[in-house]
Amino acid sequence: MKLISFCYFRINKMFHNESNPTEMNNNCGQINTPDGNIVSYDLKHLSDSGDVVSRIDKFVRESSSFLVQLELPDELQLLKKILQITVQYAYKFRQKSPKPNLGKCMNIMIKDKVSIQDTNPMLGYYYEVMVLEFLQRSLRVINADPEHINALDSKITENFICFKNTIGKTSSEG
Repeated sequence: MKLISFCYFRINKMFHNESNPTEMNNNCGQINTPDGNIVSYDLKHLSDSGDVVSRIDKFVRESSSFLVQLELPDELQLLKKILQITVQYAYKFRQKSPKPNLGKCMNIMIKDKVSIQDTNPMLGYYYEVMVLEFLQRSLRVINADPEHINALDSKITENFICFKNTIGKTSSEG
């Protein structure tokens, strides 16, 4: 088994005859990737109390060393799953009563993005990628034209590259 550790993510390369050696607790989860990797994640910051933007900011800062290593387009599906998990655990839309519709959810995330994009460009780009991925999933739910849905992949990739470049600038300046 190949194990690469990151602060909030770790990848275990599983061989065909091995069972999953990773035990998960209530604050952890796993993503099984098509290439046989298992990405385990810690939801500590996303599940903390406090405002959503601060929790996402902590999560992104703590996982940036992992996120910056994602190679697109090869790991686009993995990135999308991480973004989905970020929204799910930080915003908890499904737990709200009454449950907001997709448009309301988008408006909430866009409002948060606009509130931080000028003061925290790195987080602004992460939010942009997160909103685009949420939009893509929403379009699938309403059975939008697959061409329009798939066209968002290039926008997700473009903004994720900006996110990665911003992390590089932030770390070289600090």
